Amino acid sequence: MQRRKFLSGLLLAPLAASAAEGTIVIRNAKVLTVTKGSFDGSILIRDGKIVEVGANVNAPSDARVIDAGGQYVMPGIIDCHSHIATEAVNEGSVSVSSMTGIEDTVNAEDIGIYRALAGGVTTANILHGSANAIGGKNIVIKMRWGKDAPEILLDGATPGIKFALVPSARHACWAHVPGGNGTGGSADPLSAGRGKAGASPQITGSQGVKGRRKAISPWPSAPMVMVAAATRSR
Repeated sequence: MQRRKFLSGLLLAPLAASAAEGTIVIRNAKVLTVTKGSFDGSILIRDGKIVEVGANVNAPSDARVIDAGGQYVMPGIIDCHSHIATEAVNEGSVSVSSMTGIEDTVNAEDIGIYRALAGGVTTANILHGSANAIGGKNIVIKMRWGKDAPEILLDGATPGIKFALVPSARHACWAHVPGGNGTGGSADPLSAGRGKAGASPQITGSQGVKGRRKAISPWPSAPMVMVAAATRSR
């Protein structure tokens, strides 16, 4: 069986970025619209935005024409929960770290941006980590490889904040941090009512992560809950 090739439409973001003030036409493509089926035809991109699609589009004389050769063109993938392009992702010293923000740690040179784009991901919601009951503020980025940090941020994206509830905020990986999650210190959102200073039980390595989670959780079968709560600006 002949392997069909896919050309992710918004994988052409680098092309669109390089001709942000120009016009590009993609011809001879199998276009997957995701919501309205597929068709054979063309896509017209002007100033970095798709402005027309159809079996035939009128291309300006100065447009850059790309022959897709019958390959598939589809919208780029949006990753709703990612931690790429950051220098740091957690603030492990407090349980509520809503004063922090991922924007302060964004790294536009992270090779993860390049790799995500190569795999068809064009937009990502970059969340704070899960070390806190209430984490820091998120950012939304476009995979604009080669741009500076302010240039990869998506303008107008709805702000949000990371919530990480039982037992994610008490993950066993944090059990070794003095005063941090898993030891009953100030950063432990579940320490109240569990004995002196909220001390966690001693757990041997043979129990593994699953056993540790069960032992340190007040609910033996508590599921992991991670919530990204969007808050609209007023």
